[in-house]
Amino acid sequence: MLGLIGAVAIGSLTYFNDAIMKQTALVGHQLPTSVFGGLILFLLVFNPLVFALRRKPALTGSELAVILVITLAACAVPGRGMMQTFTSTLVMPYHLQHSYTGMDGTVDVTPERMLVDLDFVHVTYMPGQADPQTIINGKVLESTDTHLVVRDSQGLVHDILRDDVIRIDQDPGANVVVNGFVQGIAPGPGRHIALGDVPWYAWSRTLWFWLPLLLTLWVMLIGCALVVHRQWSEHEQLPYPIATFANALLPDGQGVWPAIFKRNLFWVGAIIVFLLHANNYAVTWFPDAMVAAPRRFNLEFLTHLSDMLAAPYYGGIDAVQGVFHPPIYFTAIAFAFLIASDVSLAVAIGPYLFALVIAFFYARGTPISIGGHLTPKVGHLMTFGGYVGMFAVIAYTGRQYFKQLAAGAVGARLIAPAHRAAVWAARVAVLAGALMVIQLVAIGLDWFLATLFAVGLVVLFVVMARILAETGIFFLMPWWGPGIVMIGLLGATAVGPQTQIILLLITVVMIYPQATESIILFMTNALKLLDVRQVPYGRATLWCVGALLIAVVISLPLTLYFQYDRGVNSDDAQTWRVPRHAYLPVMRSQLRLASQGQLETANRVSGLQRLVHVTVRPDLWAAMGVGLVLVLACSAARLRWPGWPVHPVMFLIWTTAPGRWFCASFLVGWLIKRLVVRFGGTRAYQLCKPLMFGVIAGEMLAGVLTMLIGAAYYLITGQPPPKFSIF
Repeated sequence: MLGLIGAVAIGSLTYFNDAIMKQTALVGHQLPTSVFGGLILFLLVFNPLVFALRRKPALTGSELAVILVITLAACAVPGRGMMQTFTSTLVMPYHLQHSYTGMDGTVDVTPERMLVDLDFVHVTYMPGQADPQTIINGKVLESTDTHLVVRDSQGLVHDILRDDVIRIDQDPGANVVVNGFVQGIAPGPGRHIALGDVPWYAWSRTLWFWLPLLLTLWVMLIGCALVVHRQWSEHEQLPYPIATFANALLPDGQGVWPAIFKRNLFWVGAIIVFLLHANNYAVTWFPDAMVAAPRRFNLEFLTHLSDMLAAPYYGGIDAVQGVFHPPIYFTAIAFAFLIASDVSLAVAIGPYLFALVIAFFYARGTPISIGGHLTPKVGHLMTFGGYVGMFAVIAYTGRQYFKQLAAGAVGARLIAPAHRAAVWAARVAVLAGALMVIQLVAIGLDWFLATLFAVGLVVLFVVMARILAETGIFFLMPWWGPGIVMIGLLGATAVGPQTQIILLLITVVMIYPQATESIILFMTNALKLLDVRQVPYGRATLWCVGALLIAVVISLPLTLYFQYDRGVNSDDAQTWRVPRHAYLPVMRSQLRLASQGQLETANRVSGLQRLVHVTVRPDLWAAMGVGLVLVLACSAARLRWPGWPVHPVMFLIWTTAPGRWFCASFLVGWLIKRLVVRFGGTRAYQLCKPLMFGVIAGEMLAGVLTMLIGAAYYLITGQPPPKFSIF
């Protein structure tokens, strides 16, 4: 019950905290500050208080593990996992289309066309020589040959010259559904709409379309997490840094505090990091009296060592600039210290090596990192090839275990009864995958592309879970999706514009940027934690599904209410960028096909006929092959030679933005570990582990306390506090 209450809290508070108060994200990544910071506060305050009253801890470590796991499952919904971009992706294209179509955007606004009794209008006008302004949800009071008189949503009356009018939207339904979403429909400052004022009628069909598809995806991914868990946890002994940290925070037996709380080094690390963040938080309140501690390296001087590096850097390529202005995350430093040295080194140097690759090709007039987020490009296909290679390695190294599961799934007797939950999970995952193919066919894909898309989803998310279990990189963004890959490898003629828009829209809703908080990533750590605490994870998984549903039921209507009450979060770049990603590449592709005389052919191709019309782009196919070969070669070398220095995870993250964000922190963590082991040996390394756990705890505690301070300030004043973020 407490776990479900945690799911309710996450679903209820995430949008309010992230979009209205604009504080450290309540979820944000695979190490939610609110959840782990809240756990530390509970262990510091509530458990000892209850113990003082009745000489018994409020909750044991195993009970806390169950609560934590159920709450973490709910984290996959209200933030980036779904709600941060779900509603805006479906509404904003109707608002943004005026920026890309209609040329000058003018319409006929003669008095005969202007309906005076229209309740709501959207007027964009040019007041004199100033920039265009917009009246959203205004009411037309008077319409003449020369003037419009409009009362806006704040009650102000505007007398507008008709010559200044650029565009007027006369559809009352669109004004409420679209413009009300953008700007809000509250009657005035300090006033709020009723729940019934939200145009639910416009959302019912949309939600009945998308929610079953998302639910099928979640069930399939939870099944995949259960299928691979025992192989990774017991047979391959992966480190699971996040689950290891969570387990260290939980008390053993009937203890009040975890053993880690009794280690002085733990508190040294926690207090130092906490005070640093507290200082930076104070700067947001008193900018003239405080000095912020820098948390970003400036390595721009390195670009002056070589003209090859300097050219793409000053050319503005993010993949090069990012590695020379990397942020520092103390939690990432700690995880780099806790995992194997070859893994942390691979994460640290990979993005720098890729920056050299970009610079090499840029200097020769062949930029390989140019294009939109959902436009097929070299980086996307190289990462995809690496993911395919790693998926093959996962299948190969676990082939005996997966054969047992496959035999059990079709009814054969199992050797180990402990595999029962995994066998049922395999059955459910296969059925969910088949259902997804049927759903994709029903919405417009043919069976060939639908099957490829579903298989691509499994490859994408299983490998992401593998990266998380091996590295502890708690924010992953692979940038590729099955739709992007199919468009890139098959070509625009073979796929066709209508199929492209379906593939990219599904990608935006189901993968980008939702992959960063996917349910399979939360479940990967959750299953490990339950295993360590010896809690049967079959039943716990069912409660996790319940937490997911609760989070949807609560966060979806609440998010829509806040957005229609106040307007969508205008400070969030995702609100404005992500909805365009599915459409702009298709617009460009359609124009290109029309100019080449291929548009009619592209619109009628389907099924295996697509293979006849494949347009090969050598750079994309070569990039996929390079990524595939690099991962397979490194994996084979590690299996053959234990001392092989390069871990294949390098080629899974080196092209991505999170790789650039984490590389410097992992380099620092790797260097600290090398120095500790070099001068203190294994014993010194073990002694330093509590220090690193404390570093992580310090960031979690600072994050949750700043959230609480911001919430208190908002409740007292009604105004959002200064914007602050730990990560």
